Amino acid sequence: METKRNRNAYMREYAKRPESRRKRAVYMRMYMRKRKLEPGYKEQLRKRCQDSLKRKLLSDPEFAKAYHERIKRNRDIRRVRMREIIAEFRSGGCKVCGEMCSFCLDAHHMDPKSKNFDISNAQRYMSLESLKKEIGKCVCLCRNCHAKVHAGLLVIEKMCSGITRFSGAGAMK
Repeated sequence: METKRNRNAYMREYAKRPESRRKRAVYMRMYMRKRKLEPGYKEQLRKRCQDSLKRKLLSDPEFAKAYHERIKRNRDIRRVRMREIIAEFRSGGCKVCGEMCSFCLDAHHMDPKSKNFDISNAQRYMSLESLKKEIGKCVCLCRNCHAKVHAGLLVIEKMCSGITRFSGAGAMK
């Protein structure tokens, strides 16, 4: 009985030491690396987590309510951040004519082949990082100038120095 208490006390003290935490962390990393190499490991883990969450949602109504409120709150925060990013993009106005009305402005992709998604639909399913990358590929144009670009009346050239040059019938002098 006495030795068991001593051993438990020693184990508690051992667990508090930084070097033992490091050893345990290294062991867990190696264990997880080996597990990740097993075929289907990620799918099994994902399914286990989903099943556990489903059981918890069905068995505990308070948890379910809090969970859904948290999902709603996070979604709303994400949408606000996306709107802020898009508003910041539009804040400079049209790069050709200087139109400042935000509801008249569009994002025009400089290289259509590099377009991954439409900026207007990004709020539904894209991450903030992917939205920022996609906006980096675009130039802000009003709807009239955007139509002129697609009609071929206005040409946009991206120079190697990062400056954008406009030429054609609708370009400002």
